[in-house]
Amino acid sequence: KVLTFLQTTEKIDEEAIKKMGETYGISTKKVEEIIEKLLIKRENARHKKDYELADEIRNELSHCGIEIEDIGKKTKWKIQGRKP
Repeated sequence: KVLTFLQTTEKIDEEAIKKMGETYGISTKKVEEIIEKLLIKRENARHKKDYELADEIRNELSHCGIEIEDIGKKTKWKIQGRKP
């Protein structure tokens, strides 16, 4: 539901994440936790060399306005167009 909401939101920013939290009755922190869990799932896929799944997760998050940056073994994320 959260990703569907992000996909239908024209501009992804802190306000959109706040609105999403209000819509689904979850906190902004919970939304961030969901994104973090998806990144963990992606990292596990990369570790298992399941690059198709890893790319699918990256593409889905990118479509939702979440930019992913892999730095060595760590992955950072931010809302597209926003400085970390």
